[in-house]
This record gives sequence, structure tokens and C-alpha cells, in this order.
Amino acid sequence: MFVFKPDFMKNANNVYRTKYYIIKQILSINTDMNGSSTIHSDDFYYLRTKHLDKLFEFYFGNRLVINGKRLHYTTHTKKYM
Repeated sequence: MFVFKPDFMKNANNVYRTKYYIIKQILSINTDMNGSSTIHSDDFYYLRTKHLDKLFEFYFGNRLVINGKRLHYTTHTKKYM
């Protein structure tokens, strides 16, 4: 059986929903030459539609807080899809 995986689920470490967007976070840990580490988040914003909301609820309907929440990080980038 083929299972469709929406873009907001591909390679995601965290997915959560706000009033207007479904946001995918891809997290990485970066270490510089001095040994200092930062947590970096690449954030991908998907404008909410009825179709995307149904997919989100299919994947995360069993959460106690269905919308989830953001994981905190040191640095980030934003991309609107």
C-alpha cells in the first residue's frame, strides 16, 4: 500500500500549527572551531488550507495538544512555501 507523505512531514524533526501556518522544523547542531555549539532550525512555513489541515490532523490527531509547539533554538532561517 502506498502512503502519501506531505511535504511538511519530509525530513521534519518537529511540525506544529499556528493560526495561519503549518510549520516544519529541521534541526541541526553546529559546532565551531572553539567548541561552541548552536542549535539551528530551518523553518518551512506552509499556508494552512483545508487539505493541509486534514493531513495535519491525520498525522497528529492523537496529540494531547493537537497544534503542538515550537522547539527552541539558537539560530534559524525561514522559508515560506
